[in-house]
Amino acid sequence: MLYRRYLKKGAKSDVHIYILIALCFTMGVGSFLFHTFATVWAYYADIIPIYTFAFYYTIIIMWKMLKFNRMQAVIALILIFITFILIGVFIPSDAFNRSIMYFPLVLMLTGFFIYMQYKKHPAAKYILLAEGVIILGLFFRTIDMMTCSWNPIGTHFLWHIFSGLFFYILLRTLILTQVDEEKYSI
Repeated sequence: MLYRRYLKKGAKSDVHIYILIALCFTMGVGSFLFHTFATVWAYYADIIPIYTFAFYYTIIIMWKMLKFNRMQAVIALILIFITFILIGVFIPSDAFNRSIMYFPLVLMLTGFFIYMQYKKHPAAKYILLAEGVIILGLFFRTIDMMTCSWNPIGTHFLWHIFSGLFFYILLRTLILTQVDEEKYSI
């Protein structure tokens, strides 16, 4: 609905936004499957759409919002992959209640925010907002097991609420850049 509203305001239809919306849908399905069946295949059904969205969005944001050339994009992607590898090697995977796997995404958003702020990109504030929302969600995901002794429902549901809001903010930011490209592109 959000995208249709902006299409009426003059945004050009973009297959990449439809792909990202479809990935959001598959994240919901994957999460449902994992929380329903809690098997290895359901775990991958949960995380593959998340990482696919993250890397696809990264490529799109570098191309459409940051206007990176090929070399800048390749260097940024290499740095992101190195960060994922280093965190995977040096920090146990169960750290922070297994939330550590999302920390490279937070670092990536920090890098994008700093670059966008440096370039005075008007969408920088939305990237910072998205980062704050996902950090708050990660906090609730991290403390979930610790709170179960006094709170039987835990805090994991808050992780899902904040991560849904996070993806909404990211998609909205990308859509806004298409509606008013002069205002939102570097």
